[in-house]
Amino acid sequence: MFAESFPTSVRYSEHAAASAIGYPVGAGPTPFVAAALLHWTGTSWSIAALLAVSFGISLVVLPFVREIVGVDIEAPYDSPERPQD
Repeated sequence: MFAESFPTSVRYSEHAAASAIGYPVGAGPTPFVAAALLHWTGTSWSIAALLAVSFGISLVVLPFVREIVGVDIEAPYDSPERPQD
């Protein structure tokens, strides 16, 4: 789903760039935040809340992901066959 968000001509490089930036920024600090929450609160429920908040953010963003079923993903990005946002 993530790779199909980009046009075919730049799919690999755009996916690699987004992953190279997004994973360290978004997922990298998570173990440190979880350890800090456990230390501050003394319960693992705070980590469960962190995961629930992350899941909630994902649910909020999900309707904004463009569906491309039936779209020719090999067509040029500015082609009339491809729906524009």
